[in-house]
Amino acid sequence: MRRLLLFVMVFPLLMVSCSREGKELAAKLHLADSLIEAEPDSGVALLVSLREQAEDASKANRYRYQLLLAKAMNKTYRPITTDSVMREVADYYDDHGSANDRMEAHYLLGCAYRDMGDLPQALLQYETAISRADTTSEDCDFKTLGRIYGQAADILCDFQQPKDLLEYSRKARRFALMGEDALSAISAYEHMANAYEIMEMPDSEIAISEKTSRMYLAFGYREWAASALAPIIDDYVSRGDLANAKRCIDIYEKESGFFDSNGNVMSGREVYYFQKSRYYIGVSKLDSAIFYLRKLQGKPNLDINERNAVAKGLYELYEKLGNADSTLKYSIIVGNLAEESRLWQMKQNTSRTNAIHKYNALREKADQKERESISAWNILFKTVGLALIVIVFLLYLGKRKDRSLKDERQRAEQNQLLYNQAREDLFQTQTTFSQFKKRTKEKNKRLAQEYGMQVSQLREEITRLCKPHEKAEVDNRICGAAIAEKFHKIANSPGQHPSMQDWHELRAMMSEELPEFNKILSNGGSLHIEELDISILIRLHFRLSEISNLTERSLANISVMRRRMLKKVTRKDGSAQDYDQFLQNIY
Repeated sequence: MRRLLLFVMVFPLLMVSCSREGKELAAKLHLADSLIEAEPDSGVALLVSLREQAEDASKANRYRYQLLLAKAMNKTYRPITTDSVMREVADYYDDHGSANDRMEAHYLLGCAYRDMGDLPQALLQYETAISRADTTSEDCDFKTLGRIYGQAADILCDFQQPKDLLEYSRKARRFALMGEDALSAISAYEHMANAYEIMEMPDSEIAISEKTSRMYLAFGYREWAASALAPIIDDYVSRGDLANAKRCIDIYEKESGFFDSNGNVMSGREVYYFQKSRYYIGVSKLDSAIFYLRKLQGKPNLDINERNAVAKGLYELYEKLGNADSTLKYSIIVGNLAEESRLWQMKQNTSRTNAIHKYNALREKADQKERESISAWNILFKTVGLALIVIVFLLYLGKRKDRSLKDERQRAEQNQLLYNQAREDLFQTQTTFSQFKKRTKEKNKRLAQEYGMQVSQLREEITRLCKPHEKAEVDNRICGAAIAEKFHKIANSPGQHPSMQDWHELRAMMSEELPEFNKILSNGGSLHIEELDISILIRLHFRLSEISNLTERSLANISVMRRRMLKKVTRKDGSAQDYDQFLQNIY
């Protein structure tokens, strides 16, 4: 009884004490929130000092503490290395707090995914944060909303999605202005230049970048104003506007803060030397151009883009100098690097595509969880249906090809019968001619003339019948060759291309089986190796779509080449089909 009485007396005191401690912590957290915006490092220090107190606090204060800690880390550019805590915080604020709290919780969860390198998840959380904002409310945090759009725009730029990047940049600028965040508004406007660069619209990129620089300068951000001009130096050089290119170069070097007293650009930005060398090539200061190209070339561990820049710069330089040997040398290097760059770009595009696919999958999952099962079956049915369509189409192509070969064999057999019959007729005619020759000279002379004419006609008929037979035999040999079958397989396998050894084997087979082919094509004029390869594929009855896949040329380009080769080989004008017919008659 005495213990119960003691508990009844102490419990209210404990409740009052806990309530007072909770209010004190809430006040300190409010102070920390204010410090994060004004003095981020001081805000972090205060939050660190409150860690133990927050661990024993109520759920509301505990999650408020974690939200502010993540906000402070993001503000001071410290990476958030785990998403587990912020997932709990976001889940909590989905059911508690204001629209601004929900928006900020998902925004910071997106920042955690960003710091962990999971950009699709980050973009999904940014969009979730945007959906949590109440833009109709007077106390909507437009400043944070503008930053969320800006962070999403960064990811869309990395994903090479210029249209979405433009849309998000415009919204980031709009909400930054509504939140009176001038610097973020200018930064969002600068993002639009990135979108126009991706879309290869230099006029728009130049206009946006110039205006961005002026806006930064108006607010006193001279270094950022100078940096905004760097991407358009190359645009000005490419269009021949060397005066503006020089203006941007001077501002960038003097005011960006990226150069030391000797004019050396900071590490990681050495590709700028290529831009400057192109300017010097444009103004014919070739010694200066080669100086900056060699400077870039001297950087250790050049990446593919930097090596490509050096090669292109030296190619343009030696072409300007008229040095044919060096121009040829670097044109070959540029060509080799172009292939390496293409493979690197394919890898980058694959990574972007995978990231976009992952993002789309995550968004679909978030929007349609209740229909996951139905969607899975739909995808399965569509996949099976598409597979069946592909299989049926391939079977149809196979049957059509078999039917074509069967028809060719039947024609060859029929021609063989006619050929044998003609030979038999010739033999009988020659026997009759010999018998008649023994008769009177006058009669034999007349008969000899008549039968001689018949013999000539029969020989012509034999010759006529032999040609299709011989052509069919030649076609069967060359079209049925193993290397020809291999090329058909490659042509119908997306993503595969014949190797140089494959092309060499194909040409060798044609030289062996159809030696007249190269002789006839070289009589009219010398064909380039690619023109000869296309001619061989046409002679082997490859479809134009297969030739396009094998040579990586468009159908329109192949059509133009066929007409040009007809003119080159036969000295006659005609259609692409005329050239195909001309090739088929070579056997």
